[in-house]
Amino acid sequence: MPDDTALPVPADDVVATSIPRPVDDHYRSPPECMRALMSVVDLSAGLHECCAGDGILAAVAADQLGAGAVTASTILPPAETYFAVEQQDFLQLGELRQPWIVTNPPYSKMGGKTLRNAGAAVAIITHALQLLEDAGDAAKGLCCLMDVRFALSEARNKPGGLLYERPATFIHSFQDRVTMYPAGTPMNVRLRNGTNSYGWLVWLPPFRRPGGHSLFTSMLNSRVHRQDGDRERFRLPLLRSR
Repeated sequence: MPDDTALPVPADDVVATSIPRPVDDHYRSPPECMRALMSVVDLSAGLHECCAGDGILAAVAADQLGAGAVTASTILPPAETYFAVEQQDFLQLGELRQPWIVTNPPYSKMGGKTLRNAGAAVAIITHALQLLEDAGDAAKGLCCLMDVRFALSEARNKPGGLLYERPATFIHSFQDRVTMYPAGTPMNVRLRNGTNSYGWLVWLPPFRRPGGHSLFTSMLNSRVHRQDGDRERFRLPLLRSR
């Protein structure tokens, strides 16, 4: 997506004042985030986008890797997708489908329920890491697009907590603020720019490193990876100018 100041504003442009939180935290991922990840992580062995939503991240990955190297699934695919998204409950999956698992997981809402302490994300990450561990040498790693505050939780960093027992190998944060798009937001709605710090949490083998540390980088910039045509291709809302 080109810089917002270069986009024509439709005559019926509507500035959003309040957007309801979408069901099951279905926020649409900016396509530039996948391109940014692929600039620092080699996903050529193939990836499974396990919380694919409408398939934006999967479609962008397929642009570089080819559709055959990308599997996309979600618990309830929407009517309109941008890649072939299968219906599948990832938490019921019994074996690894691709060497990499790459996703923007829901945070605290899943299956119509609200799970405290980022319970949805913790469940998905824990299951993904278990699949990778079980796969042994066939596994490459896990990449999750998340608010980096997820990595700062006291509970998750205590013995027994997810990030104490299985710390991310890298946290590649974005220098700029990434805007997530609530599902169902029309193209003519102008959203406020995101204010949270997002990044890619990346787990590489060995996945179980109790008490280990994550290498934190701030080398990604989403704007660098926007492309002309993204907004029209994925029917993305407008953003307010900064």
